[in-house]
Formats: sequence, structure tokens, C-alpha cells
Amino acid sequence: HSPFFFPTLFFLQTFESVGGAAAATAGSQIAAMLVYMYMIYKRNMIGSRREVASVAVKHQKSPRQRRNIIFTILRANTSMLIKQFSLLIAWAYATARATSIGHAHVAAHQIALSLWLVFALIQDGLAVAAQILMSRTTTLRTRRSLTTYMLKASIFQSAVCSLFIYLLRGFVPTVFSKDPLVLEQLQRLMPVLAAFQPLVSVTLVLESIVVGGNCFTLLAVGTALATVVSMAILKNAKSVVSLWMYGLTGLFIGRLITAVIGVVYLNGVSWPKRNKVPALWNRTHLKSINPELTQDVLRT
Repeated sequence: HSPFFFPTLFFLQTFESVGGAAAATAGSQIAAMLVYMYMIYKRNMIGSRREVASVAVKHQKSPRQRRNIIFTILRANTSMLIKQFSLLIAWAYATARATSIGHAHVAAHQIALSLWLVFALIQDGLAVAAQILMSRTTTLRTRRSLTTYMLKASIFQSAVCSLFIYLLRGFVPTVFSKDPLVLEQLQRLMPVLAAFQPLVSVTLVLESIVVGGNCFTLLAVGTALATVVSMAILKNAKSVVSLWMYGLTGLFIGRLITAVIGVVYLNGVSWPKRNKVPALWNRTHLKSINPELTQDVLRT
């Protein structure tokens, strides 16, 4: 529901002020919370105290099992905090670089970031579904089938988003700004934003599959490394276009590589073992091949 509420309220407040945009964001979160609470109540997911107590007694855990559960929760939360904090640093540094380049560049960057966020939230729905389904898989065959299906679906939805952005590349920038310098940067940035969608969609889906498979530490480490590499690239950016084309693309490529490693691990894919190359200089091996040739080689 957030992808619906956020853009609706955002566009209503676009021409008001920064405070209006902040209010739109807060309003979208409150509206989403109310929808979630209604859905939880409608599905009767909150039981009475007696029902909760009976379930607790039925599924009572030993002290060791409780400690393992707590450790798993703490490890997952810590890893996700590291991951999200790394991403926040990368986006904040990208905005700082755009600001240092010039006012037209930072304005174009913020508009592109708003558009990117709308489409990222839309595509994130498939990623959430992938995470939930992956957490429920019990066989390797099911995992592989789910991964293949979600990968195809992510490519399809990203193609639709890319086409939508590209077709509206001449109209959308004029909705946000009338400044000719900003419009010039946006006109150059829109094709990059359109081409950016497949990378974003596939990365989000594969990351969610890895999260569903409980590989939290891998994502935390990989995202942190991708952030460091991205910041090194962003440091040399001379325009908002190069900032998105190289710096932010590098961030998502790093995240994608990490996610692919996790998916390969979860799907039980093992690299084929190479056969050992026979040592042709080994006397015993040479004799077993051709005794006459062996004498010639040894004399040589």
C-alpha cells in the first residue's frame, strides 16, 4: 500500500514546500499502518490472552532453544542494521557529492531519487513475496523453482518500469521543475534511470531470497563492501549523470554479486571439480602411456 500512498501524497505536496513533502511521507506511513492493522484484525491474527497462553504452553522451549532463538534474532537484526546503515551512508554521500557539484545537479539528483524510490517500492512487492515464499521452502527443488520464477518475474516487471520511464522522459522532468539547467540534467538522467531498473529489480528480489534463506551476515558484509567501492567511485563523479551511471550503479552491482553468491549457496550449486592434469614428466605415467616415447622424452 505504501507505493500507492507515497506518490499520491507526494505529488499533491510537490509545489508546497519541503515541509509538505515531509508531511506527505509521514501521512503515507500512517495510512499504511492503518491498512496493516485493519488486515491483521480482519484475518483474526490477534488472539485472546487465553489463546496466547495455550499456544505458549504447547510450544514451550527449553532454555537452550530459547537462547538459540534469541541469538538468531539478534544476529539477523544486527546484520540488517549494518546493511541498511551502509545503504544510508551510500545515498547520503551521493547527495553530498551532487550538492558539491552544483545546485542544478543536486536538484536533478533529488528528483531522480524520488522517481527511483516510487518504482523501487512498486518492484519491492515481488521481493517481499520472494522472501516469504523462500522462508517456507523445504526442498532444494522448490528453492530452485522459486528462484527461477522470481528471477523471470523481476526481469519482466523491470522491463515494464524501464519502458514507462523512458516513454515519459520528456514529460516527467517538467512536472518537477521549470529551471532550464535542472531540466537539462534530468533529460540526460532519465535514460540512465530507465536502464537502471532491471539491475534494481533483480537485486531486490535476489536479496530477499537470500534473506528468506537466513543468510543475513553475507548480505551485511557484501553491502558494506559495495558501499565502500561505490563511495570511491562517487568521489570522482563530475556530474549527476556520472554519479548515477557509475557510482550508484556500482553500489547495486556489488549488492547483486553478494545476492548471487547467497542464491548459489542456497540452491546447492557446486562448481564442477576439475580433473587433475597428469604429470607428463612423471616417469611411471610416461611408461604407462608409451615405453618407446618415454625413452625419447627422458633422453631429451
